[in-house]
Amino acid sequence: MSNSYDRQWPSDAAMDRIWDSTQTAITKQAKTAHRRKVTLIAGVGALALGVTAGAIIIPATQTQLDSTARCYSDQRTESQYSDVALADGQAALNQSGAITNCGAAWAYGNITLGQVHVTDNQQPIAAAPPLGVCLQPNDILAVFPLTSAAGTVLTQEELCQKLSLRAATK
Repeated sequence: MSNSYDRQWPSDAAMDRIWDSTQTAITKQAKTAHRRKVTLIAGVGALALGVTAGAIIIPATQTQLDSTARCYSDQRTESQYSDVALADGQAALNQSGAITNCGAAWAYGNITLGQVHVTDNQQPIAAAPPLGVCLQPNDILAVFPLTSAAGTVLTQEELCQKLSLRAATK
């Protein structure tokens, strides 16, 4: 007669299977945890690299925006243009500085109405036409002649409005 309290113990083969399945489950959890840890470390590293790169690139780009102006040869943003930059030691290019620098490009023959030229003139050859300044969507100062190739004369406000640009206040 068997007693209901008699238990049968698993065989050695069954114990080996239980042991192997337990070890497999533990190994899977450990691998998953390791993968998560590696992914997290890689993500944090990539984020740190991106923040560092952004901290370096963004100020350089802002400095470039503050130190350049685009001198157009006609009252159209599609016209030829030449970029001018700050003279050494200037903090930022303002409206009058942009007009001065673009005026020099006109005076030395680098820009004529409707065209941009490459010249190596050492002396001014002409007077610059009246110039107006607008602000492009990327915040670069844009300098245009107030008289067009067709002979149309505009005020600075009319010019900026015609070109759908903001009037420069810098």
